[in-house]
Amino acid sequence: MKRVLLLASMLLSLWPVGAITASAFSESSTTYTEGDSAVTYRDDGDATVTIGESDTGSAKAVTLPIEAGGTTYSCPLDVNEKRAPYDGLAGRTKADIQDVRRELDRLGARYADGVAPSAVVRRYNSLRSREKRLIARFSGAIDKSNAILESDCTVAAG
Repeated sequence: MKRVLLLASMLLSLWPVGAITASAFSESSTTYTEGDSAVTYRDDGDATVTIGESDTGSAKAVTLPIEAGGTTYSCPLDVNEKRAPYDGLAGRTKADIQDVRRELDRLGARYADGVAPSAVVRRYNSLRSREKRLIARFSGAIDKSNAILESDCTVAAG
């Protein structure tokens, strides 16, 4: 089984890991479900996180960035089960970052001349602060997932 490392740079404060259930969708993917999200891993290492929106009944899907410079890893069968809570958090956080950035872009386009009412400036600054916190949370979750790969997997001979 080959896996690639997800790269990120910041630490994550401890995040409680809940119960995870696994189900095989096909020969080439496995899905782990926890709370409102599901993490699906393909055999090539890609992880897609699907987040259910209970208030609207819709769902969002995000794919986590995969970067390893061509390095592949041989991992035990349970490695994705261990990674799923952190990848789920990273996926949910990435979706939140995308939402915040859409709002920032909308405000930036509306006030392109750089002049806005003080309430809008406060909202913009609040969104920028939230974006920074979300980026730190995303990076930390990826770091935790990477730590599992690094401790449980070996570099595959190529």
